[in-house]
Amino acid sequence: MTEGVSINWAYSPGEFRILTSSDGGNFEEAAGWHTASRTEESYREMVMFDVPRSVKSLVVVMRSPKAWGFFGINDISLLVQPGPSMLVTGASADAQEVCLVAEGSKVGVQSCLGAIAAGSGAEVFSLSHSSQLVSAITGECLALAKGRLEMQDCEQAADAGDGRSTFALTDSAHVQTKTGYCLSADAAGVSVAPCSDVGGNEVAMVAVPELDLTSAAQAKDAAALLRAAVARQNTLLGELKRGLQACGGMFQWNSSYTQSETGALAVMTRSGRTTTRDPSEEASRQIDQAVDVDLAAVKALISESKATLASI
Repeated sequence: MTEGVSINWAYSPGEFRILTSSDGGNFEEAAGWHTASRTEESYREMVMFDVPRSVKSLVVVMRSPKAWGFFGINDISLLVQPGPSMLVTGASADAQEVCLVAEGSKVGVQSCLGAIAAGSGAEVFSLSHSSQLVSAITGECLALAKGRLEMQDCEQAADAGDGRSTFALTDSAHVQTKTGYCLSADAAGVSVAPCSDVGGNEVAMVAVPELDLTSAAQAKDAAALLRAAVARQNTLLGELKRGLQACGGMFQWNSSYTQSETGALAVMTRSGRTTTRDPSEEASRQIDQAVDVDLAAVKALISESKATLASI
């Protein structure tokens, strides 16, 4: 939930108000008309809402220009309540977004799609009121110890007294240590470095819904049922083939249809896995991989079963 905004004025107005929308279409007033709090042209101003709000879109309405005759904003950022988030570094042109994940006592990195598809919640953290980043699944905190990031017991990390588990967010939601260093991540791992040296790989905090592992558990149950059904169908198909072959001259099985269709499916699947750029398709593929389901093989089995029955 959003509690307010921080506005960096380039050319401050005489008056302004703020409207917010939770759906991107219907707006309501979050902060009524404000008179400029300072006289200078450029400054930063915090505006708190009357109540915390869910914000999808935001509008700043300005009027009464001052002597400079312009309205302008350098940047604006939301002031949000601590909540579930992912720690993400932006994707480059040829790479996926990378997320930090809690791996026991270690902090790892994984493609964000892969982490979500796994359904474990290892990629979800929350910023506590004591400025600690807490794992949603282990309850442990991200900590900087001897120059390396790891997961530690939150109370013990706080009692160390060196600020190892204290983090802050910049105006652009980048994560910084107590000493002002930035968290940086790429496919090779996560590190801490002066913000000027991270080269665009800064870790940012991105809000996500509350963690609910119910859907992941249901997907794993369905996958287990599908794998069992595939195993059963493979057994039955093998028995059918052996029975038909035992009939000798009474049956001539034409396997060319099955082989060609199976081959086409395999080629199509391989091509799709290497060339698809649709995030929904990639997410679906990674979910299948996470629950150990090969849909191409399932489709091939169905096609082969169909061809065998049709040739009787």
